Amino acid sequence: MHNTNLLDLDYCDIGVIVGLSHSIAYIPQVYVKKTRLVFIHILEGMMTPRSTPEKLLYWKKWALLPTVLFSSLNINRKQEYATRLEYLLNDDWTPFSIGYFEHRSVLGNGRQDKQSEAEQLARLGMKYAKVGEIGKVMQLITQDRGRVQHNSRTRQQLVDKHPAPVEDCPLTSEVIAEIHQFTPGPDVESLDITSDNVRSAVFRSRKLVSPGVDKLRYEHLCQLIGSSSEPREEEVRFLNLLTDLVQAIVTGNYPKEFASFLRDNELFAAAKPKKPNDVRPIGKGDVLRKIASKLCLQFIERSHFNEKHFDKLQFATFRNGTEQVIHSFRLASEMHPEWDKFAMDGDNAFQRISRLVGLHQVMQHFPAVLPFIRSMYGHTSHAWYLGEQDNIFPVRSLS
Repeated sequence: MHNTNLLDLDYCDIGVIVGLSHSIAYIPQVYVKKTRLVFIHILEGMMTPRSTPEKLLYWKKWALLPTVLFSSLNINRKQEYATRLEYLLNDDWTPFSIGYFEHRSVLGNGRQDKQSEAEQLARLGMKYAKVGEIGKVMQLITQDRGRVQHNSRTRQQLVDKHPAPVEDCPLTSEVIAEIHQFTPGPDVESLDITSDNVRSAVFRSRKLVSPGVDKLRYEHLCQLIGSSSEPREEEVRFLNLLTDLVQAIVTGNYPKEFASFLRDNELFAAAKPKKPNDVRPIGKGDVLRKIASKLCLQFIERSHFNEKHFDKLQFATFRNGTEQVIHSFRLASEMHPEWDKFAMDGDNAFQRISRLVGLHQVMQHFPAVLPFIRSMYGHTSHAWYLGEQDNIFPVRSLS
């Protein structure tokens, strides 16, 4: 696979690029304008109304573009970036094989002394502090950071945490068929995404969030959209095309091949300090999917939805939900020290629930968003795990 050109990868195999090095956090400022032109060219090819093999190729180029531009730029960064940019401006992808890029090392398997680890955390803390992510700095300081050995045992633990779907689904075959065939009718309020919606979702995002499989970051999009109060023509063009793309994803009007890529994620095994023999699976999703999800949530009156369906006990759909839970719990404990504490936790609850039942609830209560949710959870997806040396393993999540 070393000599395989990235464009020759099937959509279902694009996840192997998690083995390539991380993307840079920011586009070199001198090249932002040219970079924007490359993105605009690909977006225009994706958004053309005609359905052709070339159009599908543009969707694949979007999935791979951040890796080609932003990955493996440790040495002679600006010179290498300029070289790649010139190839892309000429729509020439021939140099970009898997072997062209630097590969990531498997974390947690090498020896690292305490001083070097402390220095690494200090550098990371400084990065977070510079962009105002003080909460992440505090996490680095206070959390007990265990170390996971990434090997075949860890891989099997991750597989075990993605069990087969629930077999005793209470839905009839007719209802299941309706879920898969449902299209929102004229009686369903449409989800109309605006450029202001997309701009707000991008600029209000948290900084230095780990990217997903495609290595695209919010910081990249912020630079491409531009922050001027009087945006230039190409900045407006990029934002409008990006809005069209998000609209297509929210409404499910995009190629099923790209959906197979978008619902995949990079899987990371995090340590459980209180359970040293166990791991917590962390999935890192793509920015485009996150933006679409954020905007879908904006179309429901969340307070009413929370009151109706969760008896006002759902905090995950609100900003700082975790903090609200912590402060509420502390306040209750201080006001009623005689109360007992019962910490209930489901056994791998998210992975064990019936996706079909969840999709049925969405169809009943929020039908406009079903095409998007169905494209994410109505089909088998893969969580790509970089574990054993030179081994990228796809953990399947079955629908």
